[in-house]
Amino acid sequence: MAHAPSRLTALAAAVLGALAAAPAEAVPITTTYAIAASNFVPPGGPASSVSGSVNVTVDPTGNAVQLGTVNAINLTIAGFTFTAATTDFLYIRSLDALLIGGAGGIPLNFSTNDFITGIAGATSGTPAPFIFSYSAGTGTPYVAGSFSVSAVPEPGTVALLGSGLAGLGLVLRRRKGTAALAPDAGALAAA
Repeated sequence: MAHAPSRLTALAAAVLGALAAAPAEAVPITTTYAIAASNFVPPGGPASSVSGSVNVTVDPTGNAVQLGTVNAINLTIAGFTFTAATTDFLYIRSLDALLIGGAGGIPLNFSTNDFITGIAGATSGTPAPFIFSYSAGTGTPYVAGSFSVSAVPEPGTVALLGSGLAGLGLVLRRRKGTAALAPDAGALAAA
């Protein structure tokens, strides 16, 4: 005997059909990157390790080259704390590469507190570091021998995932409850 689709299945099919028919529009992507760097060359610089985060918004379908200031930054190097107002970014769409610099410009300024970091695959969800360097006004650039970067999920993404999992849990719980109340087919056939 064929099973008729439930109302939930029909609703899910209608929603998926509407989403598939809607035109896809790219929107700017805001990402928080967690950064960690250590093993600087030359050794003996003012900072032996660096960690922090930076929040940037880029448009992967926008201008080929995008310049701006970061949304937020949490980074202190050798006692100097960088601010969003003086931390710039350069996004190159064709390479999906992001450069972030901290002294009001992308080129590393050796005569002041500055840093530069480069991130490949910036909007891919799996960013890869390709450079981290800092200067502490010493005239010497310190280049990280070990450097990692990761995309931190935005709160809205985590909330959406959580609500989806909660909905799935409710559907499964409801199904389990209805299955317990349904009569046993073997018992009905024997009667």
